[in-house]
Amino acid sequence: MTASDDLVWVFGYGSLIWRPAMAYVARRASRIDGWARRFWQASTDHRGTVEAPGRVLTLVESDGAVWGMAYANRARRVAGRSSRRSSCASSRATPA
Repeated sequence: MTASDDLVWVFGYGSLIWRPAMAYVARRASRIDGWARRFWQASTDHRGTVEAPGRVLTLVESDGAVWGMAYANRARRVAGRSSRRSSCASSRATPA
């Protein structure tokens, strides 16, 4: 697949590696430098309860690197979903 302005790449570093919750046009093993994977984010959405939130993966700045999977999708398809998904996710997950 060649680079194109109409593609948006999403980096999956947790469950998205094995179970992407989206359709995609391409998928590649990928690495991002300057980050580390940590169970530092509290969540009642996928684990735990309001009284005792469970931990889910998040990325923190680091000298290391994180391997994951990058998924390409058409920008026009993602544009209508990004604000809804971002606000939904941020309202249910809070930093630990």
